[in-house]
Amino acid sequence: MRLTTKNTIDAPAEMVFDSILNFAGARRDAVPEGARVARTDRLEQPGPGMTWELVFDLLGQRREMHLRLLSCDRPGRMEFKGTSPGLDIECTAQLSSPEAGRTVLALVIDIKPQNLSARILVQSLKLAKYQVSRRIEDKLGGFCRGIEARAKQGTGANQSA
Repeated sequence: MRLTTKNTIDAPAEMVFDSILNFAGARRDAVPEGARVARTDRLEQPGPGMTWELVFDLLGQRREMHLRLLSCDRPGRMEFKGTSPGLDIECTAQLSSPEAGRTVLALVIDIKPQNLSARILVQSLKLAKYQVSRRIEDKLGGFCRGIEARAKQGTGANQSA
């Protein structure tokens, strides 16, 4: 199953890129209420190899996921891989700058079931695809508005809004 969304952000691509990799800011702006996120790597600099443990509700069931940053090409692209019991999830964030000071963030999420119960879950997600897509778009929109607010204030990706 593939989910896609696109947002235009009034901020430079470098700032958007850094905001995505900024664990503390991303957790506050993009994580649904009730979910838990913990960074598990010990890397000193953000980049490939960063890992997180996530716990969240999906279709009424508690899910745990291990997320790893596979690659990043500053400031244009990031690839993540998530694993959860029975599911493999690949996520690509593509950044482009159609004009100075504006960035388009295109997010593609591929969900691949690995067993029968995961196939049933993915089938349920397909039936609720519109609602799932809207929730992702709403969360991503809030995250993007936070980046825009920091850009207007001139505080950058590593500051709290």
